[in-house]
Amino acid sequence: MNQISSVTVHATAAVKFIISAINRILSSLYHLLHTVAILGTLQILDLFIFILNISTPLIASNQTVSKPFSPDRPPQFSEHPFIWMTCCLARLLGPDLSPEWLKWWSVWDGVCEDGKWKEAKMDDATQVSRGPCPGLNALANHGIINYSGRDLSFHQIASAISRTYNVSPFFAVRATVGASPLFEGRKGINLSDLSAHGMIEHDASLLRPDIDSSSQKTFKDIQSHPSPELIERFFPSAKRPVTPSDCSKALTIRRAECAANNPTFYRTLKLDMIGSENCAILLAITGGDRHVVRNLTGIKGYECFDTEWRPAERSAFGLTMVNAQFLLAWIELGTGSTFRPKHRDV
Repeated sequence: MNQISSVTVHATAAVKFIISAINRILSSLYHLLHTVAILGTLQILDLFIFILNISTPLIASNQTVSKPFSPDRPPQFSEHPFIWMTCCLARLLGPDLSPEWLKWWSVWDGVCEDGKWKEAKMDDATQVSRGPCPGLNALANHGIINYSGRDLSFHQIASAISRTYNVSPFFAVRATVGASPLFEGRKGINLSDLSAHGMIEHDASLLRPDIDSSSQKTFKDIQSHPSPELIERFFPSAKRPVTPSDCSKALTIRRAECAANNPTFYRTLKLDMIGSENCAILLAITGGDRHVVRNLTGIKGYECFDTEWRPAERSAFGLTMVNAQFLLAWIELGTGSTFRPKHRDV
């Protein structure tokens, strides 16, 4: 009897283990297919925006950022048709029936009524949350999103990216999807959460020392702060604009030296693409203007832009993934480096 009971117990445990393993596999497969479906849909919708941009004249540089609007005060349909429709839908549904995403996309007060940005401030640097992304840090420093950098919802971030930098809504959402694992089970995230290694933050950054570099050991949470030394090195002050070739050269140098000096250097094709895409977006929204690039990346010790600055991207419906992917390929192929993945030895 004891032997039979023992066999039964082991058999039951084996069945539970198999069922649990199957559930985990199916769950992972579901999440993978769900993510692929979302990214594919966003890519198709963004292609539609790309076609619209081709068939629409470029807008004036002073019109790349919309004036403040709300459901009760939408912009003119002729200037911003999609925003106008979004505001009208939010007004029709009202605050009680409007979903969370619609509330964020139908309101914009990141820029002042006179068209100027609020002055950037970094008075209490120890009391705020900042991350490795200069574009998001600049949004917080200018008060476009929560100055504290805390409790940020998905669509608060995506809509602010789109409105501030003249990025197509679908591209802004896709860019924010990269941080979607951080939102699971949470209403909002802090900018410092983006410092999770290997998700968005990566080794061989042009703006931050590696996690396990000597600088990291002497400066707590360095991923939340720009490195003026690296910025001065890779984006020095000059009259000529920053070019894709400049970014390719900088990435080549940075990857080689980090691989040689960081014993736990971590490199994958995905992270290489993130690094090149970051450069592509930076060039697209700044036009390569060195003054803007240096300020936005944090040469002053914090990320900012001039109060009258406007993004260089003048497409009527914003920068698309197609445009950014072309620049990404130009930059990455220009590195001339053969990809050899190197994983963390921990």
